[in-house]
Amino acid sequence: MTLLFAAIATMTVGAVIMYILGSDLCKPYSSWVVLGILILYAAGVLGYCCHAYEDPSQRLVTNLLFGLVPWTVGLASYLLAWLLWSMSRTGSAQQTCDSALAALPATADELAKESLILRSILLLAVLPSLTTSIYLTCTVATGFTGVGTFFDVLALCLFVDVWRTVMHLSLLLAPEWTVTITRSAQMLPDTPDTETSASSMWSQFTPPGAVNLTFWLCLAWYAVLAWAHSKRDSIRADPIKIHVLACLTTYLFFPSAMTMASFWNFKIGLKHGMQILTWLGMVWLIATWLLLVATYFDVMEPNTIAVVSLVCSIIYASTVFSESFGGCICIMLLSTLLTSGFVFFSVHYAEQVRAALGEN
Repeated sequence: MTLLFAAIATMTVGAVIMYILGSDLCKPYSSWVVLGILILYAAGVLGYCCHAYEDPSQRLVTNLLFGLVPWTVGLASYLLAWLLWSMSRTGSAQQTCDSALAALPATADELAKESLILRSILLLAVLPSLTTSIYLTCTVATGFTGVGTFFDVLALCLFVDVWRTVMHLSLLLAPEWTVTITRSAQMLPDTPDTETSASSMWSQFTPPGAVNLTFWLCLAWYAVLAWAHSKRDSIRADPIKIHVLACLTTYLFFPSAMTMASFWNFKIGLKHGMQILTWLGMVWLIATWLLLVATYFDVMEPNTIAVVSLVCSIIYASTVFSESFGGCICIMLLSTLLTSGFVFFSVHYAEQVRAALGEN
């Protein structure tokens, strides 16, 4: 019943905000009124959660409602950053949605001039939410499990806030590198049906720096989680938090790693057949890492992604080498043996590997 009331209260706050923004009730200070509502709402939810957290019967409710605090703080921080930046351009505190949108740069030169200030303000806007997530994550335990499912809303908020902070910092220091996809003028060759057209196209393609940052951030997350996993006597070593963070890291690591593997595989400039073999080798390497992550942290999701990627690699290999029956059989056997070996190792020797890694 408390959870239903909290959902209704959240929807009511959202409806009030939409009404204020769409009406003339609080103009010309409607945006500031919305900011005040968000701050009061975050403070109210935090106060209620801290009060109800001591009651075990309300723990399910607080486990979910705690996540609204950093989310609302982050939304209020972005709104405040937008208003301050708009004030710096208009010189007026009377800000509505229309006036703030009108303050956006009209030309590319104005955008370049204001870009550094805007990127700096947006970076600062992430810090309140990040600080709130770190504090609450280290203070309260909000994880719960049921039907084989693990979830921790504060772990999710912390993961998103850390990623946003890294991206905003990269945008501040190297905006073009972070978001620009580099393409050559020869990205689309005149003969797209040739065997080397795909490789020539990919060899002149560079993914945005955000993909590289995400990849290295995921590796850093794995290192931090491995350290926290060894501190079993601390709230920071909450197994549910570690489980959720390991899964979230895997969900970002896999697509970023596959993107980088595809880019570097075509960038090397090998022949068509060798490119396929090296790409399959990279897929097996990524899958092996995910199986190791699943084994060490005792989580199922990385294991599932690894097995699915290995099975897909077998199907892909059999399709590519279908013109040569002998090559198709060899690749199929090799892929199947490697996949079976990985799965057998992760299933039957998980405890031994986990114990060995834990001792180190």
